[in-house]
Amino acid sequence: MEQTKPFYDLCIPYQKDEKALREIIKEAISLGYKTIAIDQVYDHSKRDTTKRVPDIFPAPVTLKQLEEEFKSDVKILRRLTIIYLDVGVAHAMSNSQNLKKFNLIAGQPKTDAALTHCCTTFGGDLVTFDTEAGVKLLVNRKAYQIGVKRGLYFEIKYGPAIRDTNIRKDMIKLAHNYCVRGKSKNIIFSSGATNPFELRGPYDVANL
Repeated sequence: MEQTKPFYDLCIPYQKDEKALREIIKEAISLGYKTIAIDQVYDHSKRDTTKRVPDIFPAPVTLKQLEEEFKSDVKILRRLTIIYLDVGVAHAMSNSQNLKKFNLIAGQPKTDAALTHCCTTFGGDLVTFDTEAGVKLLVNRKAYQIGVKRGLYFEIKYGPAIRDTNIRKDMIKLAHNYCVRGKSKNIIFSSGATNPFELRGPYDVANL
């Protein structure tokens, strides 16, 4: 495990526009973050099943220039979020070499079956949800407790809630569900920020 320092923002979505990504990183540093994760997304449910490829998962994008520029200010981790529908993702993950190149793997389930799998079997670090699509899935107590025992963390992204009041309601609903199911154990807040204005300082996030 690489050495990291608090404070953490474990979800800053990757952008091809390096200038835009640089501004977000600069703002994160100014707010006191010492470790951030640049998040790539792979939708396993939309994979092309007609093509045979050695590894369906992408490799981490190259961020050498940004890493070099900010190496004395912040540790940049690599994260992959896998969106999926069913347990079929497990076989693909077990055969992937690219996944080993990421520091963090998050599962984003799209069905109840995928959510149960994510909590009980998924070989990753985080369980997350697409709050912009509405919180249609809510974890049950048993699956949540199994996930906690397995060392999984459940992510709530506050950035989308800043953009949209409806999303804010969904975020509150999701947070309440975690409280009811397991007293909010293993919960992390990440920004999911797509611009600097959606970032908040660590103590502001703690008071959400």
